[in-house]
Amino acid sequence: MTEDVDGHVLDKYDLQKRLGKGAYGIVWKAIDRRTKETVALKKVSVFQQLTSVARSHARGLHHRDIYLVFEYMEADLHNVIKKMTILKDVHKQYIMCQLFRAIRFLHSGNVLHR
Repeated sequence: MTEDVDGHVLDKYDLQKRLGKGAYGIVWKAIDRRTKETVALKKVSVFQQLTSVARSHARGLHHRDIYLVFEYMEADLHNVIKKMTILKDVHKQYIMCQLFRAIRFLHSGNVLHR
């Protein structure tokens, strides 16, 4: 499990278990060694997923992978959405608003996405 994570990340986070793997990376449940907070740690494998133009830009990062740290949620958002009874309309509107804001931000930086 830890062979997939860089040493400097393992110095900061104690990996508990792998939560999932998808097209853009791997997500682990982890403990922040400093704060003892449970987090979701995502490793995005930059060079495996980028186009040649984006790959050239990513080389400027001087690192092969990017790690993102998120608040850990016990609930699986996919299952919550699938049940359709847990989320009220106001929650759905909030999620859509956040998605639209994210897309607007990407577009403001001339970032292409799919």
